[in-house]
Amino acid sequence: MKKIIAAIIAAALITSAFTACSGGNDDNDTTTSTTSTASEDTSSNTEDTTASEETSASEETSATESTEETENTENTDAPSASDGEAAKILDAIKTAYGENYLPSMPIDEFYLTSTLGLEEGSFTDYAGELPMISAHADMAIIIKAAEGKAGDVKAKLEAYQTTLIEDSLQYPMNVAKVNASKVLENGDYLGFIILGAYGDDENTDESQQAEFAEEQVKIGVDAFNNYFA
Repeated sequence: MKKIIAAIIAAALITSAFTACSGGNDDNDTTTSTTSTASEDTSSNTEDTTASEETSASEETSATESTEETENTENTDAPSASDGEAAKILDAIKTAYGENYLPSMPIDEFYLTSTLGLEEGSFTDYAGELPMISAHADMAIIIKAAEGKAGDVKAKLEAYQTTLIEDSLQYPMNVAKVNASKVLENGDYLGFIILGAYGDDENTDESQQAEFAEEQVKIGVDAFNNYFA
């Protein structure tokens, strides 16, 4: 009888052991399944994020390229202040004067339209510089008129010249030089110059000052004309 009871107890213990092992495996399987699912979700989210970032970067690049193309298209017909024949003519004048060329502040399109009164579309190329020091009157302006607009541009330059000559606020040292200023013309290219060295005003009379100023401005006139020779 004791043997039978012992056998029953042993069988019960074995059954309990198998049940415990089976439960442990199920937990492991559940844990493994959960971990795998989480990993897959993380991988999927990473891939989605990467794809989203790449799409956004691509869209930004396309937008930038589109903007640049639009700007380039819009500026195709705009007057130029950095290249072209006008800048080369200005360089020739600067070379002729050497250290006596005083202007150094570049002009812009707004100066041509607001100060000189040129109409938009009346010129296609320009180059010029103004004095950095307000006490100086020196300037050099070269403009290429649009087709059929040379007369209009020249008239504006001559009106500007008259205004400067009649300006009662001119510094005494500038009077002779401003009076000697010249409007230049060769085909569609127009120019206006007040350039040259300053003479010894203290030891010369007005006629001598005027003669010296004329000689100085002539250097620029010759450089302009020789460029087209």
